[in-house]
Amino acid sequence: MRGSEALALLMRRCLLFVLLWQSAVLAKAQTTDGERLRLYLIPGTGADHRLFHALDLSDYDTVNVKLPIAYRRETMAGYAARIAREQFDTTRPFGILGVSLGGMVATELAEQLRPEHVVIVASAKTRDELPPGYRLGRSLPAYRMVGGRTMRWFTKRAQPKMEPMADAQRDLFIEMIYAKDPKFLQRAVGLMVRWERTEAPPNVTHVHGTLDRTLPYRFARPDITVEDEGHMLTYSRPELVEGVLAGVLGRE
Repeated sequence: MRGSEALALLMRRCLLFVLLWQSAVLAKAQTTDGERLRLYLIPGTGADHRLFHALDLSDYDTVNVKLPIAYRRETMAGYAARIAREQFDTTRPFGILGVSLGGMVATELAEQLRPEHVVIVASAKTRDELPPGYRLGRSLPAYRMVGGRTMRWFTKRAQPKMEPMADAQRDLFIEMIYAKDPKFLQRAVGLMVRWERTEAPPNVTHVHGTLDRTLPYRFARPDITVEDEGHMLTYSRPELVEGVLAGVLGRE
């Protein structure tokens, strides 16, 4: 890592510490009346609300966000804004937990909506944290020639072999991927390929496993590294994700 990049990372982490402290103080002050903080849960491309079932989120008023089919040529920022208009209530304090594609959407919302804090898991904060194949797709959009059903068939067979998963996690993953509309899968890839973000908002905490093969760790710049874990962190390490949420949202 070059000196300038190391300095920028250090400054970002210092700013993150300050924001986490402020966020915790504010969250505690705003919920002294017993009202639970609202927490929006945004799943990934091949998942749904079941991705969060292993987490104990009883301290929060949770809302499961449903990812719609992206419009043709829709940008990630535009997609996030549409979700915000249709599914978010910004009249009360809230946080966001996003996984994979859901984390990218949450990163856009961190800037658009100014939530208390955003936690993203097995995801990316900028397009530079995506594997080279996604960036190459901007100039060679081969994904457009691959149908959503083919993507679903390939993902069902490849991802369980690539990612470390227990049998129960593998069965859940297959159930969730087959519940997806094929058009949704194809358009979701397009969103990631066309993602424009180059800077991460300061109010985002990124958790990533070193064995993640879907969004490989070597391209990520996480705030929290989880050794020997893959893409299904909300299922394989729920206690860790719960702890991160408690820390940044003032529930410790």
